[in-house]
Amino acid sequence: MKPEELYFVCLCCVSGFFPKLISGKLMIVAGVAALALLFWACKDPCQGVRCVHGDCLDGACKCAPGYVGDSCSVEWKSLFFGTYNVYDICSLTGISLYTVNIKQDSTGLFKVLIANFANAFAGDVRATVSGNILTIPAQSPDNDHRTVSGSGTFYNQDSLSLSYRIVSTQGWENVCDQSYWKK
Repeated sequence: MKPEELYFVCLCCVSGFFPKLISGKLMIVAGVAALALLFWACKDPCQGVRCVHGDCLDGACKCAPGYVGDSCSVEWKSLFFGTYNVYDICSLTGISLYTVNIKQDSTGLFKVLIANFANAFAGDVRATVSGNILTIPAQSPDNDHRTVSGSGTFYNQDSLSLSYRIVSTQGWENVCDQSYWKK
């Protein structure tokens, strides 16, 4: 029997629709069943669900932008933190292999820092993560004559493809494609 059918039967019993079929004891059982059904049907599905950075919807957390996980307690960008091996192919410098470190940037929820970017900068390169897209706005991490910019895609938490360019005020440009894989 479906809950709504049970509710109808109990409602009919309580209203006296079936007076000859119901004894006093059965009426009490039917009343208790109706109350239990009422409490069961009205139970808050979010009771006991804790969403750190989000709201509960139908018993599950709906995370605020920038957060993931069952309780919305993990910053999305943190899934990409770590040390990566890099394979670089560039128009001026050719092929190179090296490592970078993607780490926390405390200046924003969607921002990360990349240490040893292009195996060419002493300062960290700032980037933003939006979904699976990493964007490097134009910047001069070493405050010298070189500016870097680019963008890429995380294919999972362990790999990234990135295209970037380094432009110099001295007139040269190095256009590169990178592949990252987590160590």
